[in-house]
Amino acid sequence: MVASVRLVITVAVVAMLSACGSRVIPAPSASRSASPTIASVSTPTATVSATATANPTATPKPTVRITTPPLARTLAGVRLGMSQPELRAALGEPQTTGPAPGSGLLQWTYANGVSVEFGEGPPVTTSLVYAVAIQVPFQGSTSAGVRIGDSRDAFREAYAAYPLHEIENNTSLIDDDGITVLGSFDARDRLINLGLFQGDPPRR
Repeated sequence: MVASVRLVITVAVVAMLSACGSRVIPAPSASRSASPTIASVSTPTATVSATATANPTATPKPTVRITTPPLARTLAGVRLGMSQPELRAALGEPQTTGPAPGSGLLQWTYANGVSVEFGEGPPVTTSLVYAVAIQVPFQGSTSAGVRIGDSRDAFREAYAAYPLHEIENNTSLIDDDGITVLGSFDARDRLINLGLFQGDPPRR
């Protein structure tokens, strides 16, 4: 009896062990990584535009001057900046003296068609020559060869090196130092008056 029970137990244990030995334990999947993968994180990079707006507080570039030949300071023997004694020595006593039409400046006129204005109104005797003008019957010419009676085209050609400004019957030009030549023309575009002056004179 005892022998029969032992035999049954032995058969059961062998059967159980056989079942355990035949189980297949699945191997780890090759697709599963041994350690988790950390996702790559891109760091944003600041981009500087090649067309960035310039600094509004930057110092502006200096203005380029127009380069022109210097105009002569002398017309009809009168030099800008002359004193009254110097003018008397050059042209003699004026035919008339008094306020100039329009400006009110002291003006001396001569019989040969020359008129001169000083930088201050009368009766100042220490003011200097501010402007000189020629008209008929003046027979001379400017340093550029322009004469009373010349055409407007001849005037333009003589002063072609300068930017010309034309308003109705007047043509003017100015050099880098502020010396101005102003020509006035009649209906036939013939020069009837030419003036030479510098800057804006004081007014009374």
